[in-house]
Amino acid sequence: MHPLLSKAATALVVTALAQGIAQAALFAVDPGPYVPANGNFAAWYQDTHGRTLDLCLSKAVSSRVPSAPGAPTYMCSLIPTPGIFDDTKPLVFPTNFPDEAFWATGETTIVDAARGIDLTYVSALEAAFSGGDPLEGDQISFARIRIRIDVPTAGTYIVTHPYGVEVFSVDTPGRRAINMTRDIGIGAPKTYNGALKGDVGPFLRSVNGPYTLLATRT
Repeated sequence: MHPLLSKAATALVVTALAQGIAQAALFAVDPGPYVPANGNFAAWYQDTHGRTLDLCLSKAVSSRVPSAPGAPTYMCSLIPTPGIFDDTKPLVFPTNFPDEAFWATGETTIVDAARGIDLTYVSALEAAFSGGDPLEGDQISFARIRIRIDVPTAGTYIVTHPYGVEVFSVDTPGRRAINMTRDIGIGAPKTYNGALKGDVGPFLRSVNGPYTLLATRT
């Protein structure tokens, strides 16, 4: 994702890979049967371009992002949680399993200190649990768009991002004056087709790719 701030006083723009704005376009989801190795989640989602992304649970370490001692940078977004998920041990559902995982995620931040703007943008196709902790029968999936922005002045702010255009009217500026999270797809547990109607899709690709790294489960 390649972010760009516009020069207009009240306009904020996030552009996608110089490819224009993508339209939500997920085509299919794994119909099952679902297996414990994937936490009994759908194994994959596919977009209308034919790209299929698996649920990312590999502990393969990225060769592009440096790791810190005791804090490896995995190619997948696997966040250790005390008492829930110990990333130094094998994944076992539900006794050692992350409370959230992703089929796709894209994040960026923009900080313009001179104008007092601090933006966080997230797009994600996420696996989670309705009760929070890993539990059989609580599996849900959803497509998320999250926009949080500190702004210095009241006014109308326009955010153009890979999956749409959002317009915000700000009366009270300050920290997180703009704070939007839109999750689409949350329905009955273990029903994964709701996310097909979300805002995420087709899947983004890096302007610098393709990469040859291979994530295999360890």
